[in-house]
Amino acid sequence: MKRILLTAIAVIMTLSAYAENISLLSPDGNIKVTVSVDEDVTWSLAIGGQTALDNGKIAMYTTNGTFGEMPKLKSVKRNSVDRTVTPVIALKQSEIRDNYNAMTLAFNGNWALEFRAYDNGAAYRFITSSKNELTVLDETAEFVLPADATAYMSYSKSHVTMYEEPYTAVKMKDMSIQDRHSYLPILFSSDNWRMMISETDLHDYPAMFLQANKQNTLNTAIPKAISEYIVDGHKQFPAGYEKHIAKTAGSRTFPWRVVTLTKDDASMVLSHLNYLLSSEPAAGSDWSWVKPGQVAWDWWNWWTITGVDFETGINTKTYQHITDFAAEYGIEYILLDEGWAIDGKPLELNPDINLSEIISHAKAKGVGVFLWMAWDQVEMCFDTIFKQYKDWGVDGVKIDFMDRSDQWMMSWYEKVMKEATKHQLLVDFHGSITPKGLEREYPNLVSYEGVRGIENGTDCKPSNSIYLPFIRNVVGAMDFTPGSMNSLHLENAHSTPELPSGIGTRAYQMALYIVFESGVQMLADSPSAYRTAPDCTKFISETPVVWDETRVLNAELGESIVFARRSGDVWFVGGITDENSREIEISLDFLPEGKFTLTSFEDGVNANRIAKDYKKTVREVNASQKLTLKMAREGGWVGKFEPVK
Repeated sequence: MKRILLTAIAVIMTLSAYAENISLLSPDGNIKVTVSVDEDVTWSLAIGGQTALDNGKIAMYTTNGTFGEMPKLKSVKRNSVDRTVTPVIALKQSEIRDNYNAMTLAFNGNWALEFRAYDNGAAYRFITSSKNELTVLDETAEFVLPADATAYMSYSKSHVTMYEEPYTAVKMKDMSIQDRHSYLPILFSSDNWRMMISETDLHDYPAMFLQANKQNTLNTAIPKAISEYIVDGHKQFPAGYEKHIAKTAGSRTFPWRVVTLTKDDASMVLSHLNYLLSSEPAAGSDWSWVKPGQVAWDWWNWWTITGVDFETGINTKTYQHITDFAAEYGIEYILLDEGWAIDGKPLELNPDINLSEIISHAKAKGVGVFLWMAWDQVEMCFDTIFKQYKDWGVDGVKIDFMDRSDQWMMSWYEKVMKEATKHQLLVDFHGSITPKGLEREYPNLVSYEGVRGIENGTDCKPSNSIYLPFIRNVVGAMDFTPGSMNSLHLENAHSTPELPSGIGTRAYQMALYIVFESGVQMLADSPSAYRTAPDCTKFISETPVVWDETRVLNAELGESIVFARRSGDVWFVGGITDENSREIEISLDFLPEGKFTLTSFEDGVNANRIAKDYKKTVREVNASQKLTLKMAREGGWVGKFEPVK
């Protein structure tokens, strides 16, 4: 017995002797990545010396063997980068610093792991260098969190989802091991830090979901490749699965597994990690034709136009009227949503529509045109549809109902972007994944849905939407479709096609154009509704969708947020709150020297009862002043600061 025990000890000591811990620090030294190479590869992450992620296993299971189990480390190479990146569509700021330390761990078996450490987080990815096709059976990405951390997850019953689930807050210690899983991003909070798990730079590979698989641990739940489908309208539901998640090139880089880690809410909101870790546009590409902007939208308001001498609906005169409204207020685009074409035939027009006449009218008014279609309609005539739309004079497409993120569908997103780029068309994906990095490689991908937006009617609640700047918008553009003029509080909320309503005060709906980020911002309500409040509509239409600079003036997770954003020499401030009234004091020290004319819209005295109640004020201010933003429950505040010439 003694001999057996001594032998066991010797084996353990031998294994320990070969274990290797390799560290990587962020440029400022505050973030530390530690990779342990032993029988498995594991990694941990700390901020300010405090562990945020404990040793989590990293592995990829392939028909060529398992990468990450019994690894043989060959080399460690390190490098550092510090540069400035200029995004084509500047959702937060016109210049972004890309500053990180990196290391690549190469292993026997033609695979490697690359890690990067930023001042606000870290990421890793697999790299393989096999000559033959690689069949990936599954992947392990464990995230081991403190028991007292709170997770904000969007639970989905299956891998087929519209990515519009509300956020559920649950302590890691209370999270049961279960089948349901969450799509990304997922936010975690503790007393000392905020952390987000996301992914980016997906090419020919499925999206990652996470689920609890053991105490305080989340692990991957990646969709398998689909072998059979059941077709239901525009959607395909899996009826059978392959044994693998991907068949792909043997020599490639895989998606980045991204962990944004900050000390406070404001720093999380301002993160650019997902963008910086995505593939860059092709060198020398001309993207001058990519024009972000606002869009006058038809579907949500159900073509509810009053005071005209024609019957409104899906017809030529209605869209010409919407175009005239857009031109009047300087709105860049109109969108013809569902119904302009014969269902299932995206190149055959509804007989009530003269598309050529609509487009000609729009061009004469300086307004561009987007067309809606379902993804299966695009696929049906993929080789001709985008060329035809361009020949018609269309500027962009809104593609809907994908609702999946297996390997085939993720590759389809990229196929669409290649073809749309060839014909210089903008793309807005609906019924879609949350952003995964494709928008950097193809800047004409101006927005994604992947959010519980205003389309969800009374289920679009400010108590959930307040999380969006802290979670969903951190990973990229978000087509929330704000702008309801029929503003109601939750207890009074209703929504019918002819009388749509949005929850939140009038000032809240206006503030969403500053708070939320998207390369296209919809004006969801009808021209008639907007004309009932021309001062509000003028403010909304003059709010940019891209920004030179963004600052966070207040950020309290799940409670409130206030942004200051600059376009040229004009500053905009927008703030929203949850279901509670708040008074938030802000300093105007973001303003340069000199006097500014402030035009503000705030919740009226009776906005706690009557959500439409608002107050407009025009006054002169300067950088030395402070303002108290008074927001009703489900309320907001907006202001425009213009220099006095």
